[in-house]
Amino acid sequence: MKDSSIAGHRWSGKQAACALLLSCIACVALALPGTSDAATLSITRQGAGSGVATSAPAGISCGTACSAFFSRNVAVTLTATPASGSTFAGWSGSCAGSAPTVKLIMKSRNLACGANFAVTTIAPPPYTLTVARAGAGAGTVNSAPTGIACGSSCGAAFSQGTVISLTASPAAGSVFTAWSGLCAGTSANTSITLNASGTCTATFGLVPPPQLSLTVSRSGTGSGTVASAPAGIACGSVCTSLYSQSTVVTLTATAAAGSTFTGWSGDCTGTNATSSITLNASANCGANFTQVPLTTGTADLSWDAVSSPGLAGYRVYFGTSPGVYFQALGQGLDAGTLTAVAMGGFTSGMRYYFAVTAYDAANAESAFSNEVFKDMP
Repeated sequence: MKDSSIAGHRWSGKQAACALLLSCIACVALALPGTSDAATLSITRQGAGSGVATSAPAGISCGTACSAFFSRNVAVTLTATPASGSTFAGWSGSCAGSAPTVKLIMKSRNLACGANFAVTTIAPPPYTLTVARAGAGAGTVNSAPTGIACGSSCGAAFSQGTVISLTASPAAGSVFTAWSGLCAGTSANTSITLNASGTCTATFGLVPPPQLSLTVSRSGTGSGTVASAPAGIACGSVCTSLYSQSTVVTLTATAAAGSTFTGWSGDCTGTNATSSITLNASANCGANFTQVPLTTGTADLSWDAVSSPGLAGYRVYFGTSPGVYFQALGQGLDAGTLTAVAMGGFTSGMRYYFAVTAYDAANAESAFSNEVFKDMP
């Protein structure tokens, strides 16, 4: 082996190889920690949050590398960067301070710092509660906590989960009927836990007018019925009914066979079978029916013959009012082909009206003839 020269010494052969090996071991030893020229910096992440800590000069990148060697007396700057949803809460250990960036001098061989990350508390977004009013009536709605005073303010923002009490107050002449939308029920007071924006609708109706009674009584020697429009009175069976104030009620009296209607009494007046009354107070109306007396009044009728080859006969109609006959069309007294009849059984003191029709073999009937009347003696 040739001679070698190391560190100013000359070695030959085997001695030179050993000197070279010792020199290399010394070089490795200078790079190991614990020597007088190196210091260890360790970072511990703390807290419920998350984030990273990095160093300048490079070496620390914690989560990946949480410790590194730096030369003694070197100034190292540490920076804490919180992750999304976290916040940096301060340094501890060999580092101190609340700022995310801290600087320390590597004077000791082993330094340890804690980077504290906390979970960020994010307040939930506020939600808007809107109040709408519906119905024919009127009123106001107020909230507790305050915010809604509808009429003037019908919407307000509240934190998520807030329990809001609403009170509906009807105006004069109105009544609260029900809640709808996010709210429900018929009580004027309701509560809601607000977990989403939405609308509560308060419905107000009009106070119904007072109910007034109308009573019908029947009197007299005859009989008959009384009916009302609007419906309610059907006297015989129902002679009293309730109606809203200011309702116009029309009563119609219908005489039974052998009777005649003779007039109204009480709060209704007149002799017409139909009478109307406006109810501003409870009322009583009397309907008077009189039995038609049996008499032997007679009437002799005659008329001109109809010149028609299709003539089959004549029918006679009569009643106690002009143009209003006791018999329906087609049911008059059948006189055959006679042009004169004698009739009896009419009531004394009454005026009767008479008319005649002609009909053919197919029972097609003509219009009424000219009308005549007779006052029964």
